[in-house]
Amino acid sequence: MVELMDLIYVITYRCNLRCSYCLVKKQNLSISKKIINSSVQLISSKIRKVRIFGGEPLLEFKLLQYLIKKIRAKNKYLPIYITTNSILLDEKKISWLKRNRLQLSISLDGNEFTQLKNRKGLNSFKKIIWNLPKLSPQTIYNLVIAPNTAKYFFYNFRYLVNLGITRFNILPAYYNNWSSRQINNLENNFALVYNYIKKNSLQNKLYLQNLDNFTELTLFNKALVIDCDGKIYNTTAVLTEKIRLAKKLFQIGDFKKNQTQISNRKVVQKQFDELVGKKDMRIN
Repeated sequence: MVELMDLIYVITYRCNLRCSYCLVKKQNLSISKKIINSSVQLISSKIRKVRIFGGEPLLEFKLLQYLIKKIRAKNKYLPIYITTNSILLDEKKISWLKRNRLQLSISLDGNEFTQLKNRKGLNSFKKIIWNLPKLSPQTIYNLVIAPNTAKYFFYNFRYLVNLGITRFNILPAYYNNWSSRQINNLENNFALVYNYIKKNSLQNKLYLQNLDNFTELTLFNKALVIDCDGKIYNTTAVLTEKIRLAKKLFQIGDFKKNQTQISNRKVVQKQFDELVGKKDMRIN
């Protein structure tokens, strides 16, 4: 049986926000059309979906449109997901997203206080709330639980459910600094969320991604990752600032140098942890 894989594009490291828990180093670097043209050859029956990351992908909207056009030329119906902070979303972009059958993942941590607590820049909360009625019901909302917002997790989850949101990606902020009290807050709030779902019979009404996600490499995705510079990796862990100088250890190809033969280099948990340092979150 052929193992299906995700293909992930990092189309830019530019971002119009600065989130304190984000592990990605922001820089003025974006993918080129040449790399896009070379890399779409990876679109095959082995690819089950494409995911597009940044930075903020909508900052490079023309490149994003070019990439989608090239992907759709290879496969009209391949699922494509775009992660965005939504600040640049407008009716024109939303219409284009729907026409091209693109699914959004939007960063929304809770109410306005929580959403802005760990963000520097424009008010993404107001933009999301404004666009909420226009967005597809299939939109996934990335609810990041930071150490300083863990005690509000249940309240924020309930708040978002009451807004009509039903699809969540629950993301505790791994590799941030957590105190024992904050870990306890997280555990207690997960229990409150579980009881709330059970009490209100929401088990079959909500999509909750990551609650039962057990992977060899904590938090990060195993996939074919196309970086802005054309290098190919087998994990999104290479996006983190802590591992940036050791990225070569995880490189499996390079479109810029025509090294398109993908090597089968396994990501090892121990090797990653030695580079990142001791895990900053352990829940027993």
